[in-house]
Amino acid sequence: CHVRPAHRCPPSHLVSGQQQDNLGVPSPIVAVFNGGVTDLEFGAWKPAEKAEQKVKMWLTFYSLTISGIPVITIDVLNNIRMINGVDQNAAINAVIGF
Repeated sequence: CHVRPAHRCPPSHLVSGQQQDNLGVPSPIVAVFNGGVTDLEFGAWKPAEKAEQKVKMWLTFYSLTISGIPVITIDVLNNIRMINGVDQNAAINAVIGF
């Protein structure tokens, strides 16, 4: 997949869930990963039981959104490191013309 400013490679992995605040109000959480798996441990799988596995990955893109608000976006290919709305690489990118 070629990286262009207006296009994004489709995510390899999408994880969603929820957390509850002190009042019990749920907030959606979405994490998007783009990369590849380097190690996979399946553990012990048994019928009718929750299965656990460990996955190690190399990533070119990671995004964490809570309640629709982007918290973390790391885009290695476009040199973006956005934490709480602040691109920590913006000044460097401006200097090098990226």
